[in-house]
Amino acid sequence: MSMTKRYVFIGPMKIPEPSRIRALYKDLKDAPHIYIDGGLLHKPHLKVPHLFSLGDGDSSDGLALDIGHPSEKDQSDFTLALQEWLKKEDPPPSELHLLGLWGGRLDHSLALLGECFSFLESWPSHKIIYYREDGKIGGILFKGQYELNFHGTFSLFALKSNQVTISGEAKYNGDFNLQPLSSLGLSNISKGSVSLCSQHPLLLCLND
Repeated sequence: MSMTKRYVFIGPMKIPEPSRIRALYKDLKDAPHIYIDGGLLHKPHLKVPHLFSLGDGDSSDGLALDIGHPSEKDQSDFTLALQEWLKKEDPPPSELHLLGLWGGRLDHSLALLGECFSFLESWPSHKIIYYREDGKIGGILFKGQYELNFHGTFSLFALKSNQVTISGEAKYNGDFNLQPLSSLGLSNISKGSVSLCSQHPLLLCLND
């Protein structure tokens, strides 16, 4: 029996429309939710378990956050939320589902990606899944082994030199030395079950 637990981190940016949320939340409706600053504005529409809210208040429109931080700080609200989650939960291997956190400003997206990679380097038993505005999975971040069941195009990206093995029903299989943000990992094709293995954290982007 799998011991994987699910958690949802809700950010201040746009999340899927209600019709798509209902489909997405078949699997996530019982997961504890962490609201990051303006992500708390989405809470009335979700009606799901609340673990805590956190932020510096720059996007929450005056709503009271459980844990406040100053606006002038050395870490993002997302990073602080990850740290608080680890302290509160001491979690088993978990899936972290991110909504309303990806996209928008390029510098924010790059910082989010960097923090996810750094987190997985220290906590490799977890996986991070982020969603697009249409409710579909945009990408999966993991370290070690990942079993992909997917039909379509996928790409792989690293932030440090990374030994990656691809096997199964992929167009391009084999062992690869993937360099940071290299185009080598672009546009592979999955026709079903694909096994991925990486030495360091890896970003798997799914394209339909």
